[in-house]
Amino acid sequence: MTDVHALAGAYVLDAVDDVERAAFARHLIECAACAAETDELREAVGHLADGAWSVPPPRMRAEVLARVAETRQERPRSAQRGGASRWRRFALVAAAVVALGAAGTVTAVAVHDQQATRAQANADSERVRAILGSPDAVIRRAPVDGGGQLTVVTSVDRDAGVVLLTGASAIPTNKAYELWLINGSAADPAGLMTAGSTSGTAVITGLRSSSAVKMTSEQADGSAKTPSSVLATVPLT
Repeated sequence: MTDVHALAGAYVLDAVDDVERAAFARHLIECAACAAETDELREAVGHLADGAWSVPPPRMRAEVLARVAETRQERPRSAQRGGASRWRRFALVAAAVVALGAAGTVTAVAVHDQQATRAQANADSERVRAILGSPDAVIRRAPVDGGGQLTVVTSVDRDAGVVLLTGASAIPTNKAYELWLINGSAADPAGLMTAGSTSGTAVITGLRSSSAVKMTSEQADGSAKTPSSVLATVPLT
């Protein structure tokens, strides 16, 4: 089992099994450091949906995701067969939830009612957590032309995936990074990142018949019918 001191984040997000939950609960009784860390993490998670919630500055998403991309994660002692280890997926869960909480939404649709935005953000973060926590989740990455990285975590069982873009080149505010699902010679639009943003998180569906995820830079209104110059390609097979 992973070092019990490293379980605080997973314990708070309920990303542990029954044995680990019981072991960590016992550990909290005798470890003041882990108890304090657990309390702090619970407070942080609670702030994502409390009554004082408000839309933060647009730059926050990019700053958080850039820091996540630069932070080295502790290597798990053992990896699960058939995909990414649960601990690697947990790191992505935490990154995606923070990004969603900071940005308010994972889509390019503007929601002006703050309460509706908060509810949507909570629903999106739950969906991200479910996909990244799937036993069959697989992590794939590819560099982005001009700088940055595109990470795609897929779950065949859920026929869905989470896309995390970090550190891409600056683009005009009337442009947006767009995702495409490739099926043979066809390319179907799979979602837009926030206009003008160099980082972002998105949920994509309909992966079972797709061979790759591609990313381009298009008009932010979503009018593109076919992809322009491809900036990143993540094979799914």
